[in-house]
Amino acid sequence: MQEVKLVWCPVYKAASTNWMYNLLYLAGRSLEEVEATKARHPHQPNDAAREVAPAVSYSRVLEVAGEQGAIGLLIVRHPFERLVSAFRDKLEQCHGPTNCTLQNNWWAGV
Repeated sequence: MQEVKLVWCPVYKAASTNWMYNLLYLAGRSLEEVEATKARHPHQPNDAAREVAPAVSYSRVLEVAGEQGAIGLLIVRHPFERLVSAFRDKLEQCHGPTNCTLQNNWWAGV
């Protein structure tokens, strides 16, 4: 497998979770290995991605970004779309048990 220098800056609520899992595939992991990694890190895509893309120092990021053939990736999203997505994820959806009640499982304007 050919090594590619990739510098990625995650912008949350702009496909960051999807790309954290894509890093596993880009690192050559099979579907079964990706699913096992997801199972080890449920609801923690940052930790899953760190298995193949460990955190590095800022100076190392600059060094890699300056190398010949390095690829920089930054995915952006319209700010209003990010706001609506965050609202729907954090406030509109029930995050409780299967029988959601307004009093216990949704954020209420208290």
